[in-house]
Amino acid sequence: VVGNKLYGENLVTPFLKKLYAISKKSKDKIIFTGHVDYDLLPQYYFMSDVGILPSLYDEPFSLSAIEYMASGLAVIVSDAGGFPEMIGDTGVIVRRENLIRDLENTMIKLMIDKDLRRKLSKKSKKRSEQYSIINYCIELDKIYDDM
Repeated sequence: VVGNKLYGENLVTPFLKKLYAISKKSKDKIIFTGHVDYDLLPQYYFMSDVGILPSLYDEPFSLSAIEYMASGLAVIVSDAGGFPEMIGDTGVIVRRENLIRDLENTMIKLMIDKDLRRKLSKKSKKRSEQYSIINYCIELDKIYDDM
């Protein structure tokens, strides 16, 4: 589990304490990194197979989701905010009303089905290209041309 609730702070919330307690059953198979400097995040992405963003916040655009996709990770997101539009059919969207159960089932499915995980990984990498700085500039230029 990479990161923390606040930038640069390793705040231990009651929720995080609960996660620590639950993770003890896994006998050190779950690692909590706490805050990770932005420059080091790609190292964690490349060690991973899946990027998970089970957000309840209606975030309009998630840089983390794009970073996961650009790193070639299969992506699991909630149906909050712009996530569904961002990832399209390149990842798995779990519903907030059944978030915990659906997230658990999806994680297990991707852990077992390596072919599906690889397929989603390739699709997400390809889709991330539409969010490149070059495409951003092209689309912005079109907006200015239409003004």
